[in-house]
Amino acid sequence: MIIWQTTPFWTSVFAYFISNEPILEREWIAMALCFAGVCLVVYGTSNISEDLEQETSPWGVLIAALCAALYAMANISSRKLSDVHYSLLGFYHPLLGFTTFGLYLGTQAIVTESEFTLGPLWMYGVLLLSGLCDFLAFNCRNIAF
Repeated sequence: MIIWQTTPFWTSVFAYFISNEPILEREWIAMALCFAGVCLVVYGTSNISEDLEQETSPWGVLIAALCAALYAMANISSRKLSDVHYSLLGFYHPLLGFTTFGLYLGTQAIVTESEFTLGPLWMYGVLLLSGLCDFLAFNCRNIAF
């Protein structure tokens, strides 16, 4: 998931346009070289044996780049909201995530005409654990910024 590593690139670019944070010329050059390196890794050829080779999906690359850009926007919004108490942000962030996930499950159940269920019971534990980890990570990031 090398595309995810473009998050610092997107954070710098969005911060320049949204928060008016300056980017030095050498930073632009370094970001362009790193971005070109990521493109070479994603779309370049490899010497891996044929049974291990996988074709790069354009949809997968697009979704990974979108996730990296959205995470960069979350970083910028954390800086912009530094005056708001971190516990308030930490409350609404998982709430938004669970609501979005619920809407996804509901839409999937309606489209596929199946039950509104996540599956086995252990998956609910994984969902709860991921929400807790998200809550902790989000608050740590907000306190740091």
